[in-house]
Amino acid sequence: MMTARGRLRVLLGAAHGVGTTCAMLEEGRRLRDEGRDVVIAAAQAHSRSATDPGAWGLDVVPETAGRLDTDAVLARRPDVALVDELAAADPPGSRHLRRWEDVEDLLAGGVDVISTLTIDRVESLSEVAWAITGVPHGGTVPDAVLRAADAVEVVDLAPAALQARLAAGLIGDPRSGGRAFQLDSLIALRELTLMWVADDADQELRRYRDRHGAARSRQIRERVVVALGDEGSAPSLLRRAARLVSGSAGAGPIGVHVSGQRNRPLEDPPALRRLAERLGGSLHEIVGDDVPGAIIDFARSVDATQIVVATAGRGPVGRVLRPGVGEQVARRASGIDVHLVTGSGEAKGPLPRPTGALGGVRRLAGF
Repeated sequence: MMTARGRLRVLLGAAHGVGTTCAMLEEGRRLRDEGRDVVIAAAQAHSRSATDPGAWGLDVVPETAGRLDTDAVLARRPDVALVDELAAADPPGSRHLRRWEDVEDLLAGGVDVISTLTIDRVESLSEVAWAITGVPHGGTVPDAVLRAADAVEVVDLAPAALQARLAAGLIGDPRSGGRAFQLDSLIALRELTLMWVADDADQELRRYRDRHGAARSRQIRERVVVALGDEGSAPSLLRRAARLVSGSAGAGPIGVHVSGQRNRPLEDPPALRRLAERLGGSLHEIVGDDVPGAIIDFARSVDATQIVVATAGRGPVGRVLRPGVGEQVARRASGIDVHLVTGSGEAKGPLPRPTGALGGVRRLAGF
């Protein structure tokens, strides 16, 4: 009979000292009081009695030579194992290099795990955190491991309160040095943590919709698609769209250009791609002869909440008689807000005279 895989729950903090270890131990004691069999498999005392594993009345599986003893934990077969510092390094000669790999063994053995992590130890964000604090991370956990966790919960503490705890000596052995505990660094790390969790929740929502074929739901964060075409300046459009989402965490303009027989190719796509990435977004090129339809289909595929599209400087009659891509997108994009922007490449001079059997006056009278 196969053993069901254990569940992983990660308590994520913006910085050392926010209380992830205490939160893990408190949760372990709560689960024990509910009748679960809980053991401490690895916990750092951090030079403080509050995080001393022996002070919590929980069973402890002793570490062996400074590493998590996975064999002893699996032989004990608890319901839940508490494992502090998911990114910690195992000593030389161990079975694995990092503690998260030991946790994988526990999960495969059917043991639920509650663990802790700080945002600077997430692989994709480690260099960003290093730039913020000036302190090297010392080892990371792959994003895939964290995204595969059954739950990632933020343990939050206001930056000013964290500084007060540091000044009072309540944070033992902090990763000091550099700018790690300066107020602006703590604020940036906190924002980085919340952005990562919001992005993870957004990805999980999209995976759920893909699995169940769920209809489009209301978006929590703004996602703006910028239609880059013949009308208007593409760099200007990208910058305007970036301002629309400047207050939305983790958002950036998503540029899209439709290649087809009816429109010209973009000028200097590599430069536009670099600009989009600097603005926190991306650039995509798709193919289609129905340009407005292709823009709308792409916007729906990325769950866009807004579309920015350039429109030439035509009057109301001109927009009716000769609607451009922007006007057609606005008419057809039900459920998505559309911003029509007059770009720097707007049309100049009078509208071309309509051709055909009827004169312009009779056409207007007919309208």
